[in-house]
Amino acid sequence: MGSKKFAHISPNRVLLTSFFTTIVIGSLMLLLPWCTVAPVKYIDLLFTACSATCVTGLFTIPLESLSTMGQWIILILIQIGGLGIITMSLFFMSLFTELGLSTQVLAGQIFEIESWKNIRTIIISITAITLICELIGALLFLPYFLALYSWSDALLYALFLSISSFCSAGIHLPQTEICISPAHPYMSAISALLVFIGGFGFISLIEIWRYMYARWYEERYRISLHSKIVISTTYTLYIVFTLLFWLLEKQTILHSYSFIESILISFFHAITLRSAGILLYPLALLSPATQFMILPYGLIGSGPGSTGSGIKVTTFMLC
Repeated sequence: MGSKKFAHISPNRVLLTSFFTTIVIGSLMLLLPWCTVAPVKYIDLLFTACSATCVTGLFTIPLESLSTMGQWIILILIQIGGLGIITMSLFFMSLFTELGLSTQVLAGQIFEIESWKNIRTIIISITAITLICELIGALLFLPYFLALYSWSDALLYALFLSISSFCSAGIHLPQTEICISPAHPYMSAISALLVFIGGFGFISLIEIWRYMYARWYEERYRISLHSKIVISTTYTLYIVFTLLFWLLEKQTILHSYSFIESILISFFHAITLRSAGILLYPLALLSPATQFMILPYGLIGSGPGSTGSGIKVTTFMLC
């Protein structure tokens, strides 16, 4: 009887309860005296925890108000919010036990998957993709920060930038924000690549991997209609936004760059402005037309089942 009741639990209620609990616990942890360097009101800490968990990038206090411990808590909240508390819970459950039918049904509804027979493999794959990409990103960022900071600080900043980028959080510490600029193309390119992978959609990434694997061994594998829509729509949006950004800004912020450099800068923004909100220049320097164009582009957002936000590219394509 209990299993039947669990199978009928609304995924929306599970998600809402999980995120609400995470936000409250996170805010209470930030309230601890060793997590801040100056007195901060609880309402601000609650807002900070909510923003980090929901990966919105909005804050009522500067992150410099938090100690190193507080910044680690923000990083953990970003990871939980980006990957999803349900995904993490199901991942650990799948390591020690077989997922029951009711749990598979619930997970299938949350991930918007029609077939639940491989849900355990999908959950493990999603977690593995996330952790591997974030670890590689942090290792690539680490040499830059090691040249400026101690080992412990450099590790925090490298992980923060990597996880924030992959989870499309758009949240930066002062030490990480300064390295995302035209003056640091290496750091900016890695950040954009992480945003791209995280915002593409895990199910589509898994299908692309399986397709490439099958082709390598000369086997047949058919990509689903869902992933075909995600792939075609995503790249179409990238091309259109890149061209529009370049046309609108070639006489302003891009005028001092070569054609190739200006196209690459435009493509960077095409990747990051879908949900991450990472800019190489202050928003005020962009033309009003570009600022207006960002609004519908951000509304469309990323792929379904990704770390990004928006109405999703499949919804936009089918409208």
